[in-house]
Amino acid sequence: MGVQVKPPDTFRKVEKLRHVIHEQHRTIRNLREKVAQLQSRLNVKCYCSLSPLVAKIKKIESNSQSTKGAMLLEQINAFGKQRHRWSEFVIRQCIIWRAKSPCGYDMARRSSMFSLPSCTTLRKYTGPSSLTEGFSHLIEMRLKEEIKVLHPKEKFCTIMFDEMSIKPQGNFVRQVGRVIGRATLWNRSKFDSAPLANKLLCFVITGLSTHYRIPVAYYLTKDLDSGQQLETLKSIIRSVETIGFKIVRAVCDCISFNVKTFIGLCGGDLVYEIEHPCDPARRLFMSFDPCHILKNLRNQFIDKKRKWRNCGEPINGNPIREIYNLQKDRSSKPVRFLTRKMVFPTTFEKMNVSRAVRLFSIEMTAALTLLQEARTSGFENIEATVEFMSFVRKWFEVMGLLVHVLVVGC
Repeated sequence: MGVQVKPPDTFRKVEKLRHVIHEQHRTIRNLREKVAQLQSRLNVKCYCSLSPLVAKIKKIESNSQSTKGAMLLEQINAFGKQRHRWSEFVIRQCIIWRAKSPCGYDMARRSSMFSLPSCTTLRKYTGPSSLTEGFSHLIEMRLKEEIKVLHPKEKFCTIMFDEMSIKPQGNFVRQVGRVIGRATLWNRSKFDSAPLANKLLCFVITGLSTHYRIPVAYYLTKDLDSGQQLETLKSIIRSVETIGFKIVRAVCDCISFNVKTFIGLCGGDLVYEIEHPCDPARRLFMSFDPCHILKNLRNQFIDKKRKWRNCGEPINGNPIREIYNLQKDRSSKPVRFLTRKMVFPTTFEKMNVSRAVRLFSIEMTAALTLLQEARTSGFENIEATVEFMSFVRKWFEVMGLLVHVLVVGC
């Protein structure tokens, strides 16, 4: 018989430790499986909670070509960054925003409502301005770029000029190193040196067949005479024509100062067309701004002190005021768009063109005719007034058609 030898105590301890290690590995494996299950459950819950936001971001990315989508996507990308590289599209929109409302743009940027490019960044794209008056080099460069995308017929345009009052003041601008505010054109018989300007004379070209409006020159003026304005107008026409634009007509308002300028351009007798200063084979048409004429007619028409007559019949704005008083407290109105601003306008409200057009509209004359035929009190003997209003409306419509005739003729 063989003798059984028991393993020593060391062997038993080793086997016991191996068993413990095996149990620990199994425990670790179970814990890892449990962690994986918990992680997957957590991911599901996070995805469910974030899925609306993810869907919105994907929708914004799909609409990134629109202005709103591009701005929202840019705000998301710029969030939390100290320095962000802005897209050209957003830079362009911000330049327009700040040009329209510098205070609004700066307030939105300072309040951290939006992440917006700094003013220094915007100036890098627009370039420095030398504040040069007249037909500057920058304006010339812009016109050369604009004309590259225009067809031959689209180059025909109108030049408009007008003055506006400004507050006389001089400011030293460090960026250009000189005082801004002194007149460039002034009456040299009254002032030996350039005085502070009180008017701004601006020249703008507008397309006849295509809508574009480009300022081509501006001047700070003081007591400017018609002769100086005439020479300036001719100089601007020659400069614009040299680039390639074709100026067909000149337009201004009908104040006496501008009338004298047109008389000088015509050579002494005011006519509606003359030989073109840059091309004897072409004609230059001249016109007083129909909108200004219409506003002047409206202002005199509703003025109670004005006494107009046609073949002895009165022409005045009393019937218009009667309609306003008749309908202002009623729900049913003969002329629904007739408001206080059309009948009793303030000095600033008189500048609105659309209200002047509506005052002479066919709806207004039809309401007057109806009230007269119904023998309503206050609307007797208004035939001359209705005829005058109808004539003014037709004249304004014809002036609009003449522009289209010029386009066809060109």
